[in-house]
Amino acid sequence: MARHIRHSKTDARPSSVWTINGFSEDLPLRVFVSPTLPGMVKPPPYHLSIVLDEESNIAQALIRAFDYMRSPEKDFGVECITTKLLALLNQWSDGVDLTKLLEVTPFGSSFRVSGQSITELQIWMSPNFQLERRYLSVPRLECLWGSLELPPLIDLDQLEFVSRLHDSISLVKLPNGQHAVFKGVVRVVARMYHELRELLNMPPHPNIIARPMFLVMRKVRGMEHPAACGFILQFHAGGSLLHALTNIPYRRELQLATKIKWIRQIISAFLHIHGPANGYYSDLRPDNIVLNSDNDIILVDFEQGGSPKRWLPPEAQPLHCDVNSELPQWCLSAVNPAYMPNSIHYSNPPFGYWKQFANASNREREEMECYTIAKVIWCIFEEQTNQLSSWDLTDEEGRLRRNDGVQLRHTVFPYFSKTPPTLRHWIWACTKHSREWGDERCRCTSTPEICGVSGARYHGGGMDSHPGPCIRNMHLALEGWIADQ
Repeated sequence: MARHIRHSKTDARPSSVWTINGFSEDLPLRVFVSPTLPGMVKPPPYHLSIVLDEESNIAQALIRAFDYMRSPEKDFGVECITTKLLALLNQWSDGVDLTKLLEVTPFGSSFRVSGQSITELQIWMSPNFQLERRYLSVPRLECLWGSLELPPLIDLDQLEFVSRLHDSISLVKLPNGQHAVFKGVVRVVARMYHELRELLNMPPHPNIIARPMFLVMRKVRGMEHPAACGFILQFHAGGSLLHALTNIPYRRELQLATKIKWIRQIISAFLHIHGPANGYYSDLRPDNIVLNSDNDIILVDFEQGGSPKRWLPPEAQPLHCDVNSELPQWCLSAVNPAYMPNSIHYSNPPFGYWKQFANASNREREEMECYTIAKVIWCIFEEQTNQLSSWDLTDEEGRLRRNDGVQLRHTVFPYFSKTPPTLRHWIWACTKHSREWGDERCRCTSTPEICGVSGARYHGGGMDSHPGPCIRNMHLALEGWIADQ
């Protein structure tokens, strides 16, 4: 939802138009906002937001409005709240030279709202100075990364904001008129630089986001050289897989050929990541998968920062260190992410900043990846999103029905209705340690029978012939099932 209020004035002070670009329903609640500045066609993406205390009346009102899903009640509730927030923003910017202020305002700064009742609300800006203190310049990145070739540089002011896609991601227009994705950061700078390094090291693959087009620079007070504050990626207009699964027309199903194509492409990307790229990918989930103009899968988000617990196996806890021959003291190193505070400056760690993966062996990482791959495959075949887990629902809530009449307990993992039996078995094999399966244990044996848990027919070899799930065996199991059709 976007709403514009033009704030006209009779004196020489600059007028402003504030726009609400969207909402983040995660806690704390964030309302994405952007200004249109006098003298500018469109401003650059500053990634500003209003942060709401979840206990405040306005936040609770917004949560209640979202609970209505798509309805006139929701539209009316959100409209009332956004009108008040826009009035507060315009009141705050009254008498302020917004152009000059935003030129020196740290990227990703936020507005805070205080007051319980709607009529008593006040607003003020909270500059994100902590972020600026952790920026690095191009000479520093070149020093850390050696011979790694950086993309061409572009100044932040050369970008035109188009729309907000995420708290740290915007659709922008480049000077040549091309639309692209700008990925900055609003919290942990170190993860942004880590993702940039991973993408620059990544050999090309048709189902992995391409190498960054530009490195975005901005002048920051106290730095001799401009700071690298983000990078530009190719824009894919097909939207996310999460959006595709959420918006399947009522009583229609995705074609089996489309499902198979997507799963093949995901596994192909992982084989590439573990092969030529010699890396790993810890952030697989439908909102980190986009579709291109040919409806093909593209993996994005290589921060290696982890996922919500519903995407993680129970063993995804801090594990023993994988002692690398080139880094024999990694377990004791001061730059090991296991011993770093969350706000640490970027230190070029070899395995990223998520402790569960940074401290795991290659084999352990692959088993955790297989868990998330299996869950995404479940999402694709069952046409669900895994936005809820079975442990999030009480028995009473599970019997509630969505607007389409489907009970909630039939929309969460591991409920099966559309997945082929053979593939149900190896989804179970990759996720069998999850407590989402309840207290049940698979009763499969070496003789063909139906699994009492997953309802899948047992197949010898494949997953069970290998000590633990592996991506190559997933690939072989999928291709074997396709060949049998």
